[in-house]
Amino acid sequence: MALLAAAGCTVEGGGSVDVDVFDPIGGDVSVDALWTINGQPASAATCAEIGASTVVLEVWDSSRGNFYTEAAWEVACASGGFVTGPVLFPDTYDLRFVAYDAAGVEVLATDYARVTALAGDIIEVTGNFVGTVAPTEATLSGSWEIDGVTADAASCAAAGIDEVVLSIANDAAGTDIYVEYVFDCAQGSFDARSDSPEVTIPIGPMYFSQWYAEAADDSVLAESDWLELQVVSPTTHANLAVPNFPGGTTLIVNLFWETGLGTGIYGTCADAAVDTMGYELYLGDTAIVSDFGGACANQLIFDDPAADIYELDVSGDATDGTKWGITCTGLSVSSGMVTYDCDVDVQP
Repeated sequence: MALLAAAGCTVEGGGSVDVDVFDPIGGDVSVDALWTINGQPASAATCAEIGASTVVLEVWDSSRGNFYTEAAWEVACASGGFVTGPVLFPDTYDLRFVAYDAAGVEVLATDYARVTALAGDIIEVTGNFVGTVAPTEATLSGSWEIDGVTADAASCAAAGIDEVVLSIANDAAGTDIYVEYVFDCAQGSFDARSDSPEVTIPIGPMYFSQWYAEAADDSVLAESDWLELQVVSPTTHANLAVPNFPGGTTLIVNLFWETGLGTGIYGTCADAAVDTMGYELYLGDTAIVSDFGGACANQLIFDDPAADIYELDVSGDATDGTKWGITCTGLSVSSGMVTYDCDVDVQP
């Protein structure tokens, strides 16, 4: 029975067929099956290029539109080939290879190879899979600045920044973190195409990214806004927005206002209904910074204070007459950015 393949045939099929429909199995002809990937020897790496896990040898019957294969003819893609025992009758055959992924889904098929076999022959069948797997991950690159200049060891030390964290979230508020990548501040930049291959995100979904700077004790010194981050095919790389962290010496005091007399519960200005406030930053007996009558604040930032130990007097007022007050002591500044928390109590 001769099998003739129609030119340009596009009929697709898979799996074995009933032996009473088409059964070329005999005991005279063996098959030496060999395949390559994009012209290169099959290996774990080249098979991964096309997303192939296994390869199946198929015999095509054009007259019936059927394939014949056997379980033993499905082997690991990276093996690059196999040799059968005597399995076919002498005849003319059209054969091809089909590659499947790990889930058993067909990913590629080779062109048909027509061979004529005589009794006792070992016929060599070769095929070349041509293609690539569409990437599913996009690479990222980014850099960070301190006072407008790409960070280095000196500027990171001066700002007190030990590490820079790239946080990627599923939501705009950053409450559902997808992944975080941590970098040494002095590194200044990264590029997943060259030095940080692990820094990727899936292509397609919408994410949100934020940078923040950490001190050696893991306290957060500064952070950027959350920004949209999405890579859409055929794009496979994204450059992130550059954050600019403050440098030099900075004293940051976070204020937490008591929500009621003696409650011991502290919150924001809004939580405690504080309207106006005043403060004085003291070095010894000298008030070096003063401000009164302004709107209540949850954070005070003092730029470039001299290295020393400071005290901060804070007071607050509400329209109903409630008053707050505290002296925060031991605010030590040496270099870089330092942060303290201060609870402001309701006054009896």
